[in-house]
Amino acid sequence: MLKIATIGAGGRGRMSKMAHQPQNGFALSAICDVSPKVREEYAKEFEGIATFSDYKELLAAGKYDAIFVMTQIGRAHV
Repeated sequence: MLKIATIGAGGRGRMSKMAHQPQNGFALSAICDVSPKVREEYAKEFEGIATFSDYKELLAAGKYDAIFVMTQIGRAHV
């Protein structure tokens, strides 16, 4: 299973939900967003997903095969 993480999961970052295709070997494993509402939304929608408010914690927590950086324009300096 290809493990995918998203940094900046609200707004346009919600497009990363389309990558979650377990039947095809792709799983959205973790997200990072500053908004508690966004983190809660993903926790309800994706069983077992890890949620973080700090991208450094997301990076330290696991190994991912792909990371989408979907932060607001001008903030993609991870």
